[in-house]
Order: sequence, then C-alpha cells, then structure tokens
Amino acid sequence: MVNINEALEGMQRHPLESIKIASTHEDDLNKQSKLLKVVIADDDKKDKKESNSRITIIRISRTPVHKLNNVMFKKMLLKFITYFYEERMKNVEEYTFFGDFVYNALFKKYMMKKAAENRFVHLLSSCMKYRSIAKVRNFSRFLGLYDEFDEQDLSFYLDCFNYLQSSLSGPLAFNPEGSEVWMIPYTKCLDCLKYACKSIPSDYSNELKEDIEKLRKYDKNNPKGLIEADELLEKIVESFSKHKRSTRNFMHLIYEAADLNEDGYLQYREFELIVRFLCEKNIRSSDCQELFNSFCENFMAEDDEQVKAISFLNLCQLDSQHGIFSPNIIYEFTKSKNHEESLDHLMGIEPEIDEIIEEIRWRYSQDLIWEEHHEELNMLLMTISNKIHNKTNPEEVWLALRLIQEDSKRCIVHESLKDLMPKIGSAFIDYDELMTGK
Repeated sequence: MVNINEALEGMQRHPLESIKIASTHEDDLNKQSKLLKVVIADDDKKDKKESNSRITIIRISRTPVHKLNNVMFKKMLLKFITYFYEERMKNVEEYTFFGDFVYNALFKKYMMKKAAENRFVHLLSSCMKYRSIAKVRNFSRFLGLYDEFDEQDLSFYLDCFNYLQSSLSGPLAFNPEGSEVWMIPYTKCLDCLKYACKSIPSDYSNELKEDIEKLRKYDKNNPKGLIEADELLEKIVESFSKHKRSTRNFMHLIYEAADLNEDGYLQYREFELIVRFLCEKNIRSSDCQELFNSFCENFMAEDDEQVKAISFLNLCQLDSQHGIFSPNIIYEFTKSKNHEESLDHLMGIEPEIDEIIEEIRWRYSQDLIWEEHHEELNMLLMTISNKIHNKTNPEEVWLALRLIQEDSKRCIVHESLKDLMPKIGSAFIDYDELMTGK
C-alpha cells in the first residue's frame, strides 16, 4: 500500500496534472479497475510501446477528421504543445522519434497503458482538428501526422524558437502557453532569419525571404509590420528540411556511384576516387588517408575477413563537418544536371560501350597495382556495362562511368611518365600529390 500511495502522489505532482482534461465514463471505469496495478514496462514492452505510438499516429493520420472523436479544447491543446516542447528541450538525447517522446510523457503521467493510449489518441485527434493553427500544424508535423518533419528539424525549430524569444524584450517576449497566435515585429523576424540562414544555403534562403515577406501583416501601431511567430518558424524549418533532403540525395548519388563493387560500403580505393575527382578542396593523399581513418568502421566482408570502410551515414557526417563535396563539382564533372540528362548521355554512348569499356581496361592494365587485381577490375567493368545497358539509376551509373574513365586516364598518364622520364616523372607525381592530392 505504501508503494501505491507513492505512485498516486507522483501522478498528482506531475506537470501534466495541472492541465485539466474532461474525462469520459470509460476513463473513470478504467481508473477504478486499475488503480491497484502499477505498470512497470520491461525493455521488450518499451520497444513494443514505441512502435505502437507510430502505428497510432499512422492510423489517426488516415482517419477523416469528421470521424475523430473526443477532441479537446483548443487552449488545452496549445498548453499541451508548450509543455511537450519544454520537456523535449530538457531531454535532447533521449529519443529519436518525437511521437515516442510524447507518448512516454503521457505514459509517465498516467502509469497505465490504456489511459496513456486514450490520451495520446485524444491529442492526435485534436491536432488533426486544429491543423489550421500554425502552432498546432508544426507540432503535428513533428509527430509525423502529415508533411512530416524529422527529429533534426525539431531540434532546429526549438533552436530558432529560443533565439527568437531571447532576442525580444518586454511584453513582446511573452508567449502565453495557451495563446493561438504570437505576433512579433518584422525587424525581429529578420534577425531570426539571419540566425537561421547560417544553416541554410543562399539559394534556399533567398526563396525563404520571399515567402516570409508574404506573411507580413500591417497595422497603425506597427508600420513595418508583424509576423506570426509559428508561421515564420514553419517557413524556416521547411527550407532547412528541403536543403537537408537535397543534400542527402546528393550524398546518396556520390555514395552509390563510388560503391563500384556494390558491397554496401566504401573501401579506401573507392573513397579516394570521389575525393580525387568530386572534392571542392585540394586534398593531399596523406590528408585523404587521415579523413578515411577518422570516419571508417570495421565491416565483415564476404570471405569473413574484416575490412575498413566508410558507411553512408559516416560519409554524410564527414561532409557535414568538412564540406568537401559540392553539387556544382558533380555538374562540371558529368555535364549532367538530372535524371533525364544522365539517361541521354548513357543512351548516346550505348552503341560504343564495348569499345569504351575495353579502352578503360587497357588503361588500367598499364598500372602495376591494377595488374595484380585484374579479376576484380573485370568484374567491376562488367557491372558498369550491365548497368548502362539496363539504364537503371542513370545518374549514379553515369557518374560511376565518368569516375573510372578519368581515373583510368590518370593511371595511364602517370605510368607513361614513369616509363619515359623516370626522374622527371617521379618528381611530377610528387609535385602533383603535394599541390592537388590527385
């Protein structure tokens, strides 16, 4: 009985207890029948519970709004949203999915699975009902109800929100937790925009400025205009998310093109290839090796031997920290901007592909290193040839072909120089490595 009393006291002291929710008869019966049961979920149940939150979100998102019952009052919902944001800022590293975080906050309050699930459905239904409110709409997108934002977008949103709030003073800095609209001066919006644009490229930020200009509202007391804070933050996060997706697609293109043997990771030879030809900066061979060593992991190869290689996530992390790759470099290298242009290039060379592959094979055969790995080289070239004929993923295939074409040319030039002028050739190679890392 002591443990039960402590549990009940903990429920009463919980911050969510101050938010009064109209209970249904069914909820009262559930409380009466389960008061003596203290739910302590083990690890397996936690995993199941988190997956259940995702399933519930998907189910509610696919339900027509007019069929959603038990919608809470608008002010009550807005208070909930403020509370969850505040709790999320206190627990930055705890969850990777915001829906799980919200569900667990409710679970900690009610300590009964059925009650927490009912409240979670209640919250989601209300978000769908009031999605026209910018504050609710943003929260719903972080939950994944529609037009989904991810956890990184949420962190960026909260960062910009904190900056915006700290830059204001007086009554303007007050954002009532139950308020539907929070209007701020246009000049302060520009300050927030400058802060956010540090994480957004100029081509996205220019478009963002035009969108924000359309949000400005005027009155006689504010001749420069006012903007609703959550509408501003929504536009900022949308630009950030769009840039992030574009970067992810761009990095995926590089990664798939460089993974010539299709083993799912980049070994040093493949990594060196993209650094040599697709890098914005001049990186020496020693620096390339150091970068690889910093971001590589041990993977198990088909022959059960461990190999050092870089995963896709690690390659993205590398570029995020060092900014060495650029879409402009890829365009200059391939002369192709999109799927259609890459497909046109592949169709144009298809009649001559056998001759092109043989020429690449001959160039590599002059390199002593590749001469020792001729079977691997033949398999690689056969894979490229088949992909060109199949025309699947033309952007990746065209980039992969251009990479091995240019690399084979580099091999034959260096080998020829060493044969014709050993001393001058060696000096040339050392100078080339020193100046360009290529």
